[in-house]
Amino acid sequence: MKKTDYYKNAIGEIYKVVIGILIAVNINNWNEARKEHIQENQLLSKLKTELEYNTASLINDSSYHSRIDWIPYELHKTLRKERSARNDSIIIQKLIELRRSTIFTFSSKYLERYIDNSAMEGNELVDELVELREYQNNLQQVSQMAFDYKFERVFTYLEEVFDVNNETVTDMSHLRTLRFINRIETLENLEEAQVDIYLDCMDQHLRLDSILTTRLK
Repeated sequence: MKKTDYYKNAIGEIYKVVIGILIAVNINNWNEARKEHIQENQLLSKLKTELEYNTASLINDSSYHSRIDWIPYELHKTLRKERSARNDSIIIQKLIELRRSTIFTFSSKYLERYIDNSAMEGNELVDELVELREYQNNLQQVSQMAFDYKFERVFTYLEEVFDVNNETVTDMSHLRTLRFINRIETLENLEEAQVDIYLDCMDQHLRLDSILTTRLK
C-alpha cells in the first residue's frame, strides 16, 4: 500500500472517529437538555399547584380582606360622634367585626426550590417569583403585627367593658377616651398597610399563574 493511500485511510478513520464522537456528544447533550426540560416542567407544575393553593387562600373572602381597614376607621369615626342609640349600635357592631383576625401564611416549598435551582441572571420568571416571595413575606409580617397589636393593645383594653358572650358594652364612656381612639387609629394604619400589600400580593399571584400556564402549554 502506498504511503499516500495509508495516510488517506488513516485520516478517513480519524474523521469517522471524530464525527462519531461529535454525534455522541450531541446526542448526550440533547438527552441532558431533554432531562432538564422534563425536570423543570415537573417543578413548574408543582409550583403552579402551590401557587393555586396560595391564590385560593387569598381569594377566600376577598371582599373582607380588601376592606379590613374600614372596620377600625368606622369605629373611631363613630366614637368621636355624640352618643346616640344608633351610634352605640354601630360601635358594638364594629367591635364584633373587629374580633375577626387573619394571619396570612403561604406554602413556598417549590417557589424556593425553583429560585434556588435557577440562578441565571435575567430570568424573567425568577424575577417575578422573587417579587412574589417579597410580597408574601411582607403580608405575613404585617398581618402578624396587626394581629398582635389588636389582641395586646385593643382587646385587653376592651376586656373591662365589652361582654363578648352577650355582645354588649357595659361602659361606653370607657371606649370614648382619647387613649382608646388612638389605639383604634393605629390599628387602622396597620390594617391599611395590610390591605395594600394584600392587593399587590393578589395581583402578583394572578400574574404568575398566567405566566406558568403559558410556560406549561
